[in-house]
Amino acid sequence: ARRPDLRDKLRVQFVGRANEENRRLAEIYTASDRIGDVVSFEGFVPRPEALARMASADALLQLMPDEPGASMFVGGKLMEYLAFGRPILAVMPPGEGRRLVDSVMVGRSADVEPESIAAALERLVDDPPPLGSADPAGRYDRVNLAGELAALFDQVSAT
Repeated sequence: ARRPDLRDKLRVQFVGRANEENRRLAEIYTASDRIGDVVSFEGFVPRPEALARMASADALLQLMPDEPGASMFVGGKLMEYLAFGRPILAVMPPGEGRRLVDSVMVGRSADVEPESIAAALERLVDDPPPLGSADPAGRYDRVNLAGELAALFDQVSAT
């Protein structure tokens, strides 16, 4: 409502499984004249298609509810997002995942509340981060992370 100019610039696609409550909300919001042509909710797609969509997106969205324990959670999806080097909008409570997003050039974060999300989305559109590697050293690459985990298992099993 406060930035009608964004209506023609934004397309938000939610892809994946949704529980019953989320499906009900999706039906309500996509039927709305306010956001029905901006937001779409699609079901599960095969992994290769999901990865192709991520790779071609202008930005990637990470959602995490503000609930007990969320501050310690990072999530595998966020690690995948880093590999694409696309801008990331992370809507999540303060904690480990948010610190990670805020530490990379492509990251923008918001609190789990409408005003914060709107402001972060406006910043993302008005001042997009540079495209490129969010993780130039490969610190969060799956292969490197698996190697670190294997080394940790070796260390633990040697004691």
